[in-house]
Amino acid sequence: MKFLFSKTKIEILKKLNERNYTISELSKILGKSKSTISEHLNALYEMGLVDKENYSKWVYYKITNKGKKVLENLEALILMVSSIFALIGLWIYYIFKQIKYQAREVVLSKTVVERGIYTTYKGSTTFQKEPLFLIFLIISTFLIIFIVYLVYKIIRR
Repeated sequence: MKFLFSKTKIEILKKLNERNYTISELSKILGKSKSTISEHLNALYEMGLVDKENYSKWVYYKITNKGKKVLENLEALILMVSSIFALIGLWIYYIFKQIKYQAREVVLSKTVVERGIYTTYKGSTTFQKEPLFLIFLIISTFLIIFIVYLVYKIIRR
């Protein structure tokens, strides 16, 4: 998954999908230094997305079948990862909302006691107010797990 977050690696894969290139050629085409291209190619090689071929004194890099599959499924992977971040954002929103309601209930309880009324305030909790939202978050957790599984399966092909 590390390669998804590097524009250069994606550009390299796209170029290698057209034909085989040397580090020097990729460096000129992409406008990056040879050391940068070499670093990215080594990472892609370790992931099994590119392969090396030696022709006399030149080393040509070519995309592997796994690299082609990853490139084909790249848009789907980006969509899945975006979905995960969106669902995590909903979880964070819900947690902060829960903290806010709990803090409000503590303040209300304290206010009631300070005014000489000895019964505590028993307000409804967020769970009671928003059961559908809680159900949605539980379902979204399973969706996150499923999406991560799909991403894993696509990358492992």
